[in-house]
Amino acid sequence: MVGPPKRTRRSIWNAAYRLLERKTELSEAARVLSHEFGLSLRQAYRYLEAASHLERPVEATESTVPITLKLTPSTVRALRAYANSSGLTIGSIVTRALDAFLTSVRRHGERRTTARSYEVHLDYAFDRLRDSKLAQVYDI
Repeated sequence: MVGPPKRTRRSIWNAAYRLLERKTELSEAARVLSHEFGLSLRQAYRYLEAASHLERPVEATESTVPITLKLTPSTVRALRAYANSSGLTIGSIVTRALDAFLTSVRRHGERRTTARSYEVHLDYAFDRLRDSKLAQVYDI
C-alpha cells in the first residue's frame, strides 16, 4: 500500500512534532492529526510515535533533481563528516552552500569582491535512450 507523498508526510511529522512540543495530550494530538490530515487514529498515533523521536522539525524542501558532482576526496570526507555531525543530508548542505554562493553573485554575473575565488563544475550525462524510454513509459 502506498502512503502519502513525502511532502505530505513531512507536514504531518512537523504537525505531530509541534503538538508534542506543546505538550498536547496524546489522545488529543492524535485526534487533531486525524482530523487535519484525514488519517485514521492508528495512523495518527504512528506519526506521533515517529515525531517523538525527532530532535527538530523535518526540513521542508522543494522537490529536487539528481545531479553528479565531481569533488576531491578531501572535500567529500569533510562534507560527510559535517553531514554526520550536523544531522543534515549531504544534499541539503550542498544546496545551502550553492544558494549562498549564488546569492553572492551579482545580477550580470560579476562577482562581489572576495578574497578567494571558487568555481562550480556541473556535469550533465546525456541519455541517448531518453526518447525511447519516455515513449515506452508514456505510450507516445
